[in-house]
Amino acid sequence: MDHGYPAQSSPPPTTDPAGDPALVVTHLSKRFGDRLAFDDVSFEVGRGEVFGFLGPNGAGKTTMVRTLGTLLAPSAGSARVAGLDLSPDNGVAIRQRISIMPESPGLYLRLSVKENLECFAGLYELSDVRGRIDRALAAANLAGRANDPCGTLSKGLRQRVSLARALLNDPDVLRSPNRSCSWPRPSPRSSRRSPSRTSCLAWSSPVSSCSPHRASRRPSPRAPTSLPS
Repeated sequence: MDHGYPAQSSPPPTTDPAGDPALVVTHLSKRFGDRLAFDDVSFEVGRGEVFGFLGPNGAGKTTMVRTLGTLLAPSAGSARVAGLDLSPDNGVAIRQRISIMPESPGLYLRLSVKENLECFAGLYELSDVRGRIDRALAAANLAGRANDPCGTLSKGLRQRVSLARALLNDPDVLRSPNRSCSWPRPSPRSSRRSPSRTSCLAWSSPVSSCSPHRASRRPSPRAPTSLPS
């Protein structure tokens, strides 16, 4: 297994023009010895777009996402993630520009919403922690719940806290399994980056209730890309 690239902290500002795609995948393949995880996959995700791709269990969806997240090196093909070529040399810079929103929020339930975000901002070694937390809370419509213990929140509100955590580093690309990337309406106070400027890559098996019409903020929704079985 080709494990990739070293981890690191605080993201540099994105310098790519706003019109450039957030993700460009071209004939990407991944093998583990004789086993083919996915083969000749190509797609493009625009900035601010929620894009889903479907495939049966074992089709290689998670392996694809791990590859685009620099945790695995591709066997063939190429990709650009957040304006950077997918390569070992760019592994750190790519991870500084992406984030993940897991299905399970993984919060510290005895801590407040704000304390959770402060904890993760410290782990990420981010600058301007107070400003980042304020913007993330506003983007997730949680400004009024900042001091509430996470253990007292409903499942939906905990998912919003997970979203706020994922937005702390102002990601260009947010990865999310299944339909955990449902976006709350952004607050007009959320400045530098709101969910409408962050691209979301979601993956799911066809048996889920994922709908392409719910998976895009654009007027003409794009159908999810299907991976081969």
